Amino acid sequence: NWCLDALEEWLRSLDHAAERGGLAALLLGACARLLAAMRAGKEVLDVSVAERIGSALSQALGIHHQLQWATLAVSLRTLRELALAADVPPGRAGPALAPPLRERVLNPLATELLHMLRRYGGDVQEAWLQEFQEQWAAHSQTVSPLELPSPRGQREMLELNVAPELPGAAEGRTKCIRVLFGAWRFCTSLLSSSGEDPFARRLPGLCDEEADETSRYQLGVPVYIGKMNRVKCLARGLRGAVKEEALYLLPMQATLVLVRPDDMKPFWAVPVVSEPLRATQLRFSQERPSAPLANISAPQAAQVDEAERTLTLEVRAPRSPALAGPAAVGSSTLLVGRPPLSGDRVANTVAGLAGPAPAAALSRVGSDPMAMSLPSIPMRPQDRTEVGSPPPMAALTLVFADERRHRVACKFLAQARQAAQVGLLGGLGAFLTEVAGG
Repeated sequence: NWCLDALEEWLRSLDHAAERGGLAALLLGACARLLAAMRAGKEVLDVSVAERIGSALSQALGIHHQLQWATLAVSLRTLRELALAADVPPGRAGPALAPPLRERVLNPLATELLHMLRRYGGDVQEAWLQEFQEQWAAHSQTVSPLELPSPRGQREMLELNVAPELPGAAEGRTKCIRVLFGAWRFCTSLLSSSGEDPFARRLPGLCDEEADETSRYQLGVPVYIGKMNRVKCLARGLRGAVKEEALYLLPMQATLVLVRPDDMKPFWAVPVVSEPLRATQLRFSQERPSAPLANISAPQAAQVDEAERTLTLEVRAPRSPALAGPAAVGSSTLLVGRPPLSGDRVANTVAGLAGPAPAAALSRVGSDPMAMSLPSIPMRPQDRTEVGSPPPMAALTLVFADERRHRVACKFLAQARQAAQVGLLGGLGAFLTEVAGG
């Protein structure tokens, strides 16, 4: 079949030059739409055809460093449609599509990331752990790659308009992890007999203490704390009617917990802030050399500048209402345009490609206006979203009465956060080792 040969050759020669004008993403999107149309018409794709196209797509994903995220995202979408079109009876597509994906994408990429993680430390390691958490959370909120789309989702697939890549799209570390997660999720779901989504599992390296403390200290629910040690502080930067409030910081193993006393029950408190320490950054003030804790008297502490009694925390994707603003909503959809049109979007189309294309490409497409139709409603910037958009950040400032309380709070928060980071680092290493081993 000359058409299949041409498609396979084009996919295997895909590079940055082919992405000019958005042509690569446009043609890949067309392939995905054709596969979705085949599935809707109850046609089964021959497994040998699926194997050839899947191998070529795996090769394209293997050179992710050279391609834009828009092209890679549509390649993963095309793989999904390829599996759904060929997986009849169930389990038929796995042996054909999974091996090349493991060989060309998962094993080399996981090995590369594992070596990089072991080679560097400090801020580099911290950035990778943060990206790992953010991308895991973003993927866990999306549907399984092999889940059959709803009727509305099928229509949106047929109307898919792949837009040119936005400035600031996924690059470097972010793109590597997205490709790894997308390919791993697809491959694992494809080979699973139960169809279990791997992102339904707990984040690798997450400690049991975090789950226990989150369950015990639920926001707004009174909890008995008895005579537990606690440090009083003034919390600033809260959202809502109260911008600052005197709260008590509780020493936890994996979470940041701030409570206010319960007016109705002695030794009870109401959690106001409850956030995982792995999602926080501690910003310490520049302290001048001071005497040991035992030598600090109350009159001396009163003279210490407020800046040296202040601890600033940055919380990623806060879940506490006292920190989360109305805009703190993450995005987790494919980079597509969804014009707000209540009528028939298929009827509202115009001829033309999504962006400039070479004359040779136009001559190959022909003059069929239906084959080159696109929604005539322009896509607004706010209608374009992307998997794993940066999560919202919240800043929280804690002011303590004296330097001694400040130092005690900084010490147990830093130690608990360090323990959580070590656990995550071990979990990430074990995850990459498992993926690299295949």
